[in-house]
Amino acid sequence: MIQKNQKNCFPLLILSAFIVLLLAGCSKEPYKQVQNITPREAMDLANSWKDEKPEITSYVTTQKVIFEFPDGKEQEILLPENEMVISVAPYETFTHG
Repeated sequence: MIQKNQKNCFPLLILSAFIVLLLAGCSKEPYKQVQNITPREAMDLANSWKDEKPEITSYVTTQKVIFEFPDGKEQEILLPENEMVISVAPYETFTHG
């Protein structure tokens, strides 16, 4: 009787393994998430990754939003020429930490 139950579980085990592999393949690597996004989306993503993915460095220059990934890859999103980004950082005892 144990062997019969094991045979019935084998297709379920194969299906479960397939689903896990499928879901793992669907998760986007961070550097792929910044491809083909707008500058505004890039800044929003950089702000959310500040706490969620501290291993990814991001900053804004006068011309682009830059992401630096732990594996050495870098992604740049150009800012529109007719817009500028102003960052205001209120502080009480220090400006950067």
